[in-house]
Amino acid sequence: MSELFNMDNPFWRFMGKIADVIILNLLWIICCIPIITIGPATTATYYVALRLADDQDGYIFKNFFKSFKQNFRQGVIIGVIMTVIGAFFAYDLYLYRQLSGGMIKYLSMIMLGIMILYLFALTYVFPILAKFVNSVKRTIINAFYMSIRHIVATIVMIVIAVVVIAVTIFIFPPLIILGFGLIAFLQSYFLKRIFNFYIEKEEEVEDENENLFMTNAEKRAEEAKELEETTAQDMEKEND
Repeated sequence: MSELFNMDNPFWRFMGKIADVIILNLLWIICCIPIITIGPATTATYYVALRLADDQDGYIFKNFFKSFKQNFRQGVIIGVIMTVIGAFFAYDLYLYRQLSGGMIKYLSMIMLGIMILYLFALTYVFPILAKFVNSVKRTIINAFYMSIRHIVATIVMIVIAVVVIAVTIFIFPPLIILGFGLIAFLQSYFLKRIFNFYIEKEEEVEDENENLFMTNAEKRAEEAKELEETTAQDMEKEND
């Protein structure tokens, strides 16, 4: 009987994850309301989801708003860029479908292929921003690179999103309470393995001039903290 009320047993851990995902989804919805903040909100959602998938601390609110604040500027910029590109492709594809002719058909197929690549990159761009420190340009480039290099995982993650959305709309609407939080959480099990590969590769590089194409955000944060502590100690010595 005591085992039933043990919060460390699998059932309660599972229920805890469900509760975390519900809270995460609600935070994402609320922070997306201004529209322009969809990028930072999505980035923060993946930041928390990656931690949950890795069984790290469950401070949902603290971690969400920490990432939201840190990645706000880049999140807004990337969100706007990806939205504009997506709208452009979707509108072009719509126009091609309204026209007829052999050439139009081929152009429509090419545009559809480009849109698929765009969808691949969209699957990675906000998780990458959540995990690594880089410029906006490099983050988008890395998203395209990873999506192609790990194409099987990319397809699986897209399928996860489609299945969750389809089940919510056509089979079980109450699943909407988990919504995007569930998608990000399930995808994070694939993303963390992919990201760990690049983090391990980065740690193998000793010369800073030979760094790989991205830098781990947590490592940069630790270096910045150490620099602040060293500076504070130097200032104390000078005052003495």
